[in-house]
Amino acid sequence: MHIIPLSDSAGAAVFLGPNVGPLFTQMGIMDEYIAKSKACSTIRVFNEKRKLDFVLDFSLHHEMSGFEGRLIPRKVLYEIIMAQVPATRIHMGKRMLWTTQGGNGVLVEFSDGSVAEGDILVGADGTYSAVRQCLYNRLKKDNKLPLTDAKELPFSCVCIAGYTGPLDPEKFPFLNDEQSSITNMRSLDKPYSWNILAVKDNKMCWNSTLYLDEKTAKFHNNFRSTDWGEGGADSMCNDVRDFPIPGGDGTLTLGDLIDNTPKDQMVKILLEEKVFDTWYHCRTVLIGDVSDVEKAFKAYQDERHAVALQAAAHSKNMCKFYGKANDRSAALTRFVFKKMPFWLWTRMMVKMIVNRPQASFLPAVPNTGTVPPADPDSYRETLKIVRAREAERPAGTGTYAATV
Repeated sequence: MHIIPLSDSAGAAVFLGPNVGPLFTQMGIMDEYIAKSKACSTIRVFNEKRKLDFVLDFSLHHEMSGFEGRLIPRKVLYEIIMAQVPATRIHMGKRMLWTTQGGNGVLVEFSDGSVAEGDILVGADGTYSAVRQCLYNRLKKDNKLPLTDAKELPFSCVCIAGYTGPLDPEKFPFLNDEQSSITNMRSLDKPYSWNILAVKDNKMCWNSTLYLDEKTAKFHNNFRSTDWGEGGADSMCNDVRDFPIPGGDGTLTLGDLIDNTPKDQMVKILLEEKVFDTWYHCRTVLIGDVSDVEKAFKAYQDERHAVALQAAAHSKNMCKFYGKANDRSAALTRFVFKKMPFWLWTRMMVKMIVNRPQASFLPAVPNTGTVPPADPDSYRETLKIVRAREAERPAGTGTYAATV
């Protein structure tokens, strides 16, 4: 179920690390994914004078994992994934109002008067998840919601992002490069950073982030419901259009990209960082799958919560890395990255790619990298279930599971 009538196609590029390689291979979408994306193994950091400050190179990821990181427009990624699902199983324009759950299943009520029933309810609809809000409201009424989960979502950034139409490679010569790069720009006197990313078909994705202090955060919070999404981008576009970007004849700005970006391919959003402590209750879980409901949900949270906390910490560090140049914490983070010895950077890269999940019910993809993938309990446990079911099948009906 999705709340809007059409798939959300606005916004910039998604960088997917080697972590998704095995799963995309299992799903049979790897070839299309590669054809519609660009390899990316560097982050290039420029100052406002368009001078290169330093480069982070993670090209070793390919050797370590057997896969490489790639940049793909979010719209294109949606199209690839949604094409794998029968249209009859995707229902757009459905606004969830409330859920009722118990020992026999879950009932979901929608604003159009329709209802849906199922064994479990999985909420995968983002920070403002209607599933999460319904779950938390119920827990709050029952005095079972932790205080940390009851607090308002903290936010410190406003971001505008866009996906251009086709551009002239003569004006933007880096479009011809086989490999792309995450190009980050910073200012010494503005509370902004901005990024440009070359993608397929002579197009570019771009974004600019405004870093808020206590006063400006309060101001933007007042317009949280009225100045966001695809229609709320115009004013911020005017604020950032003169920001310089590297390449071409040395005079390019974000405005050159904004002017070539369709209105429905721009979006303005708040960026929040919070890892909730409550991931499930009864037959509702905020992301994941299930066999034995409560036991599986608990095992899922026990396994993934630590990973989520680690990812949130990494995200905060990267926000500091991309952050405004005159922020001390951001400056220190960039200094550490810039001066980091190669052996330490290598260890960090290993941590980035060790988690390369696979689906236990699909044929396994052998590891071809020098770094073995993590072996999570959930994969081994579900693999046992799959093999047990295969053993019960009549001979000649085929098997699916294999050892990685």
